[in-house]
Amino acid sequence: MQDPSKSISAVLVLTRCLLLQFFKLIAFIALLCAALYLWSGSHRLLWVVVVAIYALTLFAAPIAASIVRAQQGLPWLGRSWANALAVCFVWSGIVAALFIATLQFGQGMETSASDYFATIAVGGMIGVVVACVPVGR
Repeated sequence: MQDPSKSISAVLVLTRCLLLQFFKLIAFIALLCAALYLWSGSHRLLWVVVVAIYALTLFAAPIAASIVRAQQGLPWLGRSWANALAVCFVWSGIVAALFIATLQFGQGMETSASDYFATIAVGGMIGVVVACVPVGR
């Protein structure tokens, strides 16, 4: 039987590695948007960078969990996999809520507490579904 905390730490370590790779991609997108901003002067291009940051951050933990599951052979109904899915749910829910908060303050969007709860639930479920998508070994 595998220690459930071992899968959580493996997911978090791989998430950190994926985030470093994703931030390289975000830096490239930011440079491209900055060049287009200087050429066209449209402020909306800067939101592309914000969306890219949140989108790639949202999927980092679920992708890492899917990779860890394939590498370690975690059973679908095991406690280790359930803990990894819980990490993905919390991670994705928090990132989705932070994105809504950014929109609220940056764009003047009106939100309520129920909007945040719904965002956390939907974002968390997206993270769980992405984590369940199998990756090749």
